[in-house]
Amino acid sequence: LGQLAAAAPTVDQVSRIAGIAFHTPAQLRAWEALQADAAARDHRALGRQHNLFWMHPYSPGSAFLLPDGVRIANRLRDLVRAEYRRAGYQEVETPLLFNKRLWETSGHWDHYRDDMFVVGDAAAGAHDGHRHQHSHGEEKDGEVMGLKPMNCPGHCLLFKNKRWSYRELPVRFAEFSPLHRNEASGALGGLTRVRKFHQDDAHIFCRPDQVQREIAATLAMIRRVYTALGFPSSYSLALSTRPASSVGSDDQWRRAEDALRAALDASGTPYAVRDGDGAFYGPKIDVLVTDAVGRSHQTATLQLDFQLPVRFGLQYDAPATTPTAESVAGAAAAADAADEPARRPVLIHRAALGSVERILGILIEHHAARWPFWMSPRQCVVLPATTDPAVLRYAAAVARALADPDAPWDADAAAADAEAAAAVPENEGGDGGGELAAAELAASPQGPTRRFHHVDARLADADASLARRVRDAWLTRYNCVVVVGARELRDRTLAVRWAAWSRPAIDELRRRQVKQKQRQQDGEPTTARVDGKGGEGEREAAAPEQVTCSVEDLRAVFDALERNCL
Repeated sequence: LGQLAAAAPTVDQVSRIAGIAFHTPAQLRAWEALQADAAARDHRALGRQHNLFWMHPYSPGSAFLLPDGVRIANRLRDLVRAEYRRAGYQEVETPLLFNKRLWETSGHWDHYRDDMFVVGDAAAGAHDGHRHQHSHGEEKDGEVMGLKPMNCPGHCLLFKNKRWSYRELPVRFAEFSPLHRNEASGALGGLTRVRKFHQDDAHIFCRPDQVQREIAATLAMIRRVYTALGFPSSYSLALSTRPASSVGSDDQWRRAEDALRAALDASGTPYAVRDGDGAFYGPKIDVLVTDAVGRSHQTATLQLDFQLPVRFGLQYDAPATTPTAESVAGAAAAADAADEPARRPVLIHRAALGSVERILGILIEHHAARWPFWMSPRQCVVLPATTDPAVLRYAAAVARALADPDAPWDADAAAADAEAAAAVPENEGGDGGGELAAAELAASPQGPTRRFHHVDARLADADASLARRVRDAWLTRYNCVVVVGARELRDRTLAVRWAAWSRPAIDELRRRQVKQKQRQQDGEPTTARVDGKGGEGEREAAAPEQVTCSVEDLRAVFDALERNCL
């Protein structure tokens, strides 16, 4: 040892080397291919490449969502809001900033303060040695506030603001307002771990006898949402139990965990148990999604809470029972009914998507920015084949009709208008070409419609090669490319091409159409109608490279694709 110590200064420093070993070369090649696929799907790179979002060091952990990213986020919100209407949720909005007394009441000040953004004198730490002055000379009141990291305390205040009858329960509040959590800078990563995010947050205030039914309904909602997102069988459930730092009695935690376990058992879905991974106020069911490269992400959550209703003094009016002298049991039952805890609601915390930003990042990588039609930010682009002014006008009219499915469409009138406008000398009429975006195209003379598709018309570069413009459309990840030229203008038709990743949806649509026709021919009752022209007879051919159809046909296909996916 002495000799080694003496020789140490002359010995080169040893580096630590880490590696992964594989039993066979085939396993190594599979792992390398998986790593390459994961790198190609990195949502941070794809987000910039496809203009979905970007980050800036001036606001770490907070994403700048670009127009296409907002389109996808809004479709995700629309998906959840459709479930809200089905399940009877009421959407609300609560303040972003609350006095610390609220967080002390809820328990967050003791158990979650390190992960909160605190505003006020306590947060400032009197760094400049004096109090700041308002512009009018008055001194700040020293109030300490906290940006909300979650919505449950605010929803408890909403529930307490009204007197509720047991007949009105369950009450379901939902909210999409932004939340802020002070995540460590080293933990931040693209959209999957952020400081500012939006959550499809909801809270259900129910009677104890309604808990199992509400949990079962929530699990069914989660199943529908993840099927629509493209994860029909690639998500799993986990029951997270009481952590080391928690509030409430052992009996309350036991009852809450037993209720969640019973709901999971009744659902028939396999689940894992993660000891000590619950929230500080109650156990929870977590949904873990497996993406296209095999990575697991925690997204949705369902939590059962007996604590916050007690902390906020929440209650509802229960039916009164009149005791009788002849029945001791009746007297005991009346005492139970009059006891305040018997009228205490149970609180269920629920998020189906979890963080909208996180699920967006997961979906970018899962689909590699090749979006299903219903959530695509670039559903269709209309390309004129020539620079003929009549063709340009017809292309713009087609794009408006496809973007606005409720607007009236007359192919003959649109073609005649295009030809008439083309005869007007330049600078005396016409739109002058250019590029029309979906938001502009969706505006009809009757005003904005209740729904529209993301359809763009590229008119400015009509003099470029059509093959190059079609290739650019595929690289930009459009699901559908519509080409119109002199022939389409003459025949009042469209030349339609579908992206390779969209053709399976078209094939499925055609198979459904064939089955629908067969049921109609056999005289069977049908409950749904599938629009659009499909294959003839019983043939189930794959989607061809290019098809010719009318605007009405393509509108119907767009509508059917969205209805079938959602």
